[in-house]
Amino acid sequence: MKKLTLLSIATLIALGFAFSVNAAPNPLTCFSGVSDVTIYGGNCSIAAGTATLDNSGGDPDGSYSGVYTPTSTLTGKTLAQVGTDQLSFTYTGTPTAGSPRISLPIDTDANGTTDVYAFIGANLCTSGSNLVDPINDPNCKIFITGGDVGGYTGWAAFVAAFPTYKVSTDVPFIIADDAGSWTVSNIHLGSVVADNVTTNPATGITSTDATLNGTNGPNAAVGHSFWVSTSPFSTASPSIPAGVYSTPDMGAIAGNTAFSALLSSLTTSGVPSNMPAVTPNTTYYFVAWSNVGGTWYPGAELNFTTSPNTVTQYTLTYTAGANGTISGTSPQTVNQGANGTAVTAVGNAGYHFVNWSDASTANPRTDTNVQANISVTANFAADTTSGAPTDKDQCRADGWKSFTSPTFKNQGQCVSYVQANPHAGKH
Repeated sequence: MKKLTLLSIATLIALGFAFSVNAAPNPLTCFSGVSDVTIYGGNCSIAAGTATLDNSGGDPDGSYSGVYTPTSTLTGKTLAQVGTDQLSFTYTGTPTAGSPRISLPIDTDANGTTDVYAFIGANLCTSGSNLVDPINDPNCKIFITGGDVGGYTGWAAFVAAFPTYKVSTDVPFIIADDAGSWTVSNIHLGSVVADNVTTNPATGITSTDATLNGTNGPNAAVGHSFWVSTSPFSTASPSIPAGVYSTPDMGAIAGNTAFSALLSSLTTSGVPSNMPAVTPNTTYYFVAWSNVGGTWYPGAELNFTTSPNTVTQYTLTYTAGANGTISGTSPQTVNQGANGTAVTAVGNAGYHFVNWSDASTANPRTDTNVQANISVTANFAADTTSGAPTDKDQCRADGWKSFTSPTFKNQGQCVSYVQANPHAGKH
């Protein structure tokens, strides 16, 4: 290992590269000679969990690039306590004597600080499948500053040689500091503090809508959203699959904060297109997402079924009392909020309509905006066939029709007559 093998440990720190467990939460973070504003070249970029380490620029001072996970949980663990799934990566490109490699900060005297580094390079730690897995590969060569120049074959031999050594408070990283270009992915540098977002059960479910619910994980997010479909779907990639609809990015949100959106909102502002109208008795699948440090994290997929399309109906019943009949439909079945049809109370010969049992005098009668069952009876009274009306009560409802001496054209004319002739009809 030459050039930056040791320089990239001490000098990078001096130049401002912070290998600290207190870094902002982001499962994968780039560093390079260019981004660290050093004399060195090298570029790093990340897309969909894969980092590209590009040192092909030919910088005369050399180049370096790499990635780290600032929330690594290896800190303070002895070498024997490092889990079987906590130190590995896969790569593409041709490995060199030291690129790409894992640099593991080691505390030799239990004071927490970094005293030396262990190095696990892809050129001497690969099973032929481009997997660097020192914990599980018995043929993997591990090197350590000041250790055996020939390295230690297998993690067990390395642990046996240094049983009291621990991982320091700095974080492990993957670095390439030779000329060339590589990709690294499936990176495990200790467990990562979960940026879990939780998908919570839908609430307020009706036949045409529901409220989608989620809770952001422990870290503040720069964005959050929901995905919805009528079929189960994959969340392995943050790219929206065919047949899945997303809310627009709903923006920044604090850690451990609940959020929600209406299912129907996706029908007018869906991404990448509007979702079809919400239908009754349909199962919808949904996932809550949050974006922490530029990486989208999905919650679990849940589902719910919209309510059947049931409509409340009411019955309108119109009954004729003695001496009359009803013209029109009775009973009537009417949807909630709808209107009934007109019915007319018709008196038998010698009788006239007075009122309905609910005191209404409308005739014909049409009940509108129905919100309950209605059952009423029409009341009738005998006609007066002689003389003039003696008071206004005799003019009420259809009573004015029964007078022939005088004869009235309407109820108002009858009332006016009584007012103008207070003694009419009286003896």
